[in-house]
Amino acid sequence: MLSIVRCFGLLLLCSALHANVLLSPTLVNGFHLEVSGKSIDQFLDTIDTADTISNNAGTTVVVGSGPTASPASAGGGAFGGFADLTRGLIGSYSVGVGNESPGALQTSTTTMVLNLTFSGTGSFSPGMLLTYLAGPGNGGAFLSAAIEASPYHLDNGVVGDVPNARNQFSTTQLCDGFQVSSGCPDGLDGTPIDLSLSLPVDAIHNYYQLLFQMSTFTSGTAFVNAASTADLSLTLSPGVTVDLSQNFLSLPQSPEPNYFGSQVAAPEPSALGFALPAITLLIACIARRSKRQCAATA
Repeated sequence: MLSIVRCFGLLLLCSALHANVLLSPTLVNGFHLEVSGKSIDQFLDTIDTADTISNNAGTTVVVGSGPTASPASAGGGAFGGFADLTRGLIGSYSVGVGNESPGALQTSTTTMVLNLTFSGTGSFSPGMLLTYLAGPGNGGAFLSAAIEASPYHLDNGVVGDVPNARNQFSTTQLCDGFQVSSGCPDGLDGTPIDLSLSLPVDAIHNYYQLLFQMSTFTSGTAFVNAASTADLSLTLSPGVTVDLSQNFLSLPQSPEPNYFGSQVAAPEPSALGFALPAITLLIACIARRSKRQCAATA
């Protein structure tokens, strides 16, 4: 079972997401999008919000009105995020409010879960490239990102387990201010986060459930803006194809839509004093029996 567990701050705000609860692996080529968040002010008043989309209910989910200047000027701070299936984009942000005590907090988690069918022999690599801005203010900040893959076997439309298979994952978590601890290193310096996995495809390993997830957390007047954005990708080795009939990555990632009414964008890489390597993803798709079969190479 896929699960990412997170614990935040002195208030021990903890949660666990189980992808197999969000999306059954037996739903062939299904998907699930979810954004959830919480704000607790210095008087322990709580604001919760969440939105979800599964399968034919739509392809984009958005929570919040976008990251504000830090710190936010009023209310219980700002939090939210988005997940866009067709462009393969996810984002999340948490912004503290001015004059908040370090005990006040905001958190947001964005999740995309996909069931994907593969054919051929070789490998594939799911990836996530995340850019962000962050600052500790008078409290602490936390950012986590994860890719997790659970292998299954698909035979004549029936999904089964792969014997002795283990989930594979690529994760990172970075902190600043009060959130720095032995389990969460100090490192929210704006350097992009680049995650990927390499997974086999063959007659047995022909069906995977993938989870892409990111979480932001702030206390006091801290902020984490990862809403511009995490780019998701699939890279296939020669001879491997994937059924993307649910329309994952069916639209270009650039230019990125403005998912919120107003948004404080993360700076371009050049403004952060470093250069990103060029990343090219060529996707060739051909229609085959009303299903979209795509092969991708980097």
